[in-house]
Amino acid sequence: MLRRDFFKALSVAGGTVLLPGSKISVRADQAPVKEDIPFDEDLIVLFSDTHVQKGFYTDEAFVKRLETLLAMNPRPRHLLIYGDFAYLWGKPEDYANLRELMRPVEEAGIQWDLSFGNHDRRDPFFEVFPERVQSTPNVPGKYVSIVETPRADFIMLDSLVEGEVPGAIDDDQRAWLEKILAGYSKPVFVGAHHPLKETGLAQMLADSPAVAGYIFGHHHQWFHTVVDGLPRLTLPSSGFWGDIGFTVLRFAGDEAIFKLQMIDHFADHADLSQERKPEWQKIVREKTGDAFIIPLTRK
Repeated sequence: MLRRDFFKALSVAGGTVLLPGSKISVRADQAPVKEDIPFDEDLIVLFSDTHVQKGFYTDEAFVKRLETLLAMNPRPRHLLIYGDFAYLWGKPEDYANLRELMRPVEEAGIQWDLSFGNHDRRDPFFEVFPERVQSTPNVPGKYVSIVETPRADFIMLDSLVEGEVPGAIDDDQRAWLEKILAGYSKPVFVGAHHPLKETGLAQMLADSPAVAGYIFGHHHQWFHTVVDGLPRLTLPSSGFWGDIGFTVLRFAGDEAIFKLQMIDHFADHADLSQERKPEWQKIVREKTGDAFIIPLTRK
């Protein structure tokens, strides 16, 4: 379903539209009627680097990712997005478009949270999403949150330095994180848009027994490694360039299993150059389904 068809369906007056496989009815003249689809509290979906812009192909790619999310049965309780919502400069119209795109997700009851990336801007985002302004911020001037789930929590940091591509974690945020981790006994994944090299948190996280791993985006690449005992996971882009896809996290036993879902980018967008199609299909075959298994308790 193309973006224009997706929103045309949502605006049919008085009509009930079933998104493909999503099990959620959306009417223009009343609140959505949700069918009885269970939530799996041990299932989480992770996006990064959406770079949505109205009329641009990344918009259609993001809709397709959301359709897949809505089609899951059972559904994940949480969707975590690790930055770079906007295409280039985080304009108000980018976030107004994002609000429209995310509406079916919110109506389905899926909770979502975010980290800001270098292409985002805080003030325009909060103009469109005023309900996400923290009345008592964890770190003044930053958007820092803790997402709680039954098996492990997720600390979403703010590494955005507006006007710059590299990211950073300032002293106030570092002090807050150090204090939080000192009293944390539950497994926790710390994450931000930027890699550890730029945030400067590697030693602090490696020294904390509560930290199960570090999650980030920015590189548009699925990559995982363990350095100094600390697991590190780089997320793919949801539909711009690099590795295209998203990540599904399922908790099982005492492990967190992160699995890559690659996307056939050329099947998504017929207007793209076909020259790299065989090469891309080979990448999809080799990478999709790759799993990174992280113990919830580090030794």
